[in-house]
Amino acid sequence: MVRFFFGKSQSISKLGILAFPCFLAFSSVSADRGAPPPAGKGYQEAQNEARCDRSGKNASAVVQEFYDKLGKGDLPGMMATFAKDAKWVLYGPSGIPFAGVHEGKDGVQAFIETFGANAKVTRFEPREFIADKQKVVYHGYEEATAIPTGKSWKAHWTHSFTLERGKIVLVEEVLDTAPVLAAFLP
Repeated sequence: MVRFFFGKSQSISKLGILAFPCFLAFSSVSADRGAPPPAGKGYQEAQNEARCDRSGKNASAVVQEFYDKLGKGDLPGMMATFAKDAKWVLYGPSGIPFAGVHEGKDGVQAFIETFGANAKVTRFEPREFIADKQKVVYHGYEEATAIPTGKSWKAHWTHSFTLERGKIVLVEEVLDTAPVLAAFLP
């Protein structure tokens, strides 16, 4: 069972990048109440184990922390949620300035900064949230403007976070790139 909560956060004006309101989300996964808990364990303990990876960290809580830091404009805090060898992949054509594979913490930070320098998001809505021990997936919608051209886009997206040892190791971002690309073309 997944529960949803979406609330508005502060804008990210402190960084001078990503000037959009961020929405925060978290979930909790329930243990199957129809099955008995493992020997010697209560439902709450079984529930906590179902949500946590080997580090003892809840994957959705780590992603929540990333979005919380994003909403506060705390770039060092955002980067603290990523593993050293993290990767952010935005599948899309080269005409989108921030599309491509961004490897390592420096690459992830460059992605965030490049996005912020080229796009002003005016609407960001996570609409569906799915989580397990090492995977957190959001489906959502955004409206934004390409800063270099002043043209706007509306697009649906999916963010898939993979975590290991309590850190984000991979973000795969898929979005409707046709309107995004059109906004960046002269």
